[in-house]
Amino acid sequence: MSNRKSHRAASPPSATTTGSTIPLAQPSRTPPSGPTLVELATSHHPTLSPNASVEEAQWEELTSGGDVKRVGVEGGPSSAGRKKIMAVDEDKDAVLIGPAGDAVVYAVSLTMLHFTLGVLAMHQYAMEPEWENLARGAIMAFFPIYGIVYILHSRSSQALVQLLFFGLAIGAGGFLIYAVNELGYYAVMKRAPALGTLWVWSVIELRLELAVASLAACGAWLWWGGWSLV
Repeated sequence: MSNRKSHRAASPPSATTTGSTIPLAQPSRTPPSGPTLVELATSHHPTLSPNASVEEAQWEELTSGGDVKRVGVEGGPSSAGRKKIMAVDEDKDAVLIGPAGDAVVYAVSLTMLHFTLGVLAMHQYAMEPEWENLARGAIMAFFPIYGIVYILHSRSSQALVQLLFFGLAIGAGGFLIYAVNELGYYAVMKRAPALGTLWVWSVIELRLELAVASLAACGAWLWWGGWSLV
């Protein structure tokens, strides 16, 4: 106890530090002699480099067959390889719902279009829409729409299927134009929803240049007959 008291007595009282007593100086700007933390991290993970692009960072980990493959900046895939990887990722996304689920999405949308065209056809002739009959017709149309979409949508990139859609787009569009202008109101109300739905879906499934060509053919048919769509 006595040693502690003597030590306290021998030590000078501590002075209170104020802002004026702190020495002011510029920080050292001398480059570090060894690697910095950023350089160490970059050496292990090249995509952490400030000079690495976002595209390089996205391709650091590539999934193939469920396995993860790490690719550095210098060993990244080529443009063709990246397109192939993107196609694989799209295929994996499609597997989440499968062709059946994809067909359901299309069929529901096209059924709603079928119902809307039925309402518009009745309004065209200043008739009060028969909601019950329109709803029944749309529900009955759902099942054949689903079957056709299920069979053809997944094969829409094939040349023969594209040719089929091209013919359907021209045939459905051309006959709808003819029916609206030449047939009676009852025939139009019966046929317009189905023809219009088939026309729209066929154009959607076509490649851009074929879709434009089919619309141009329908436009030429409309002009040649001197008709209109309303």
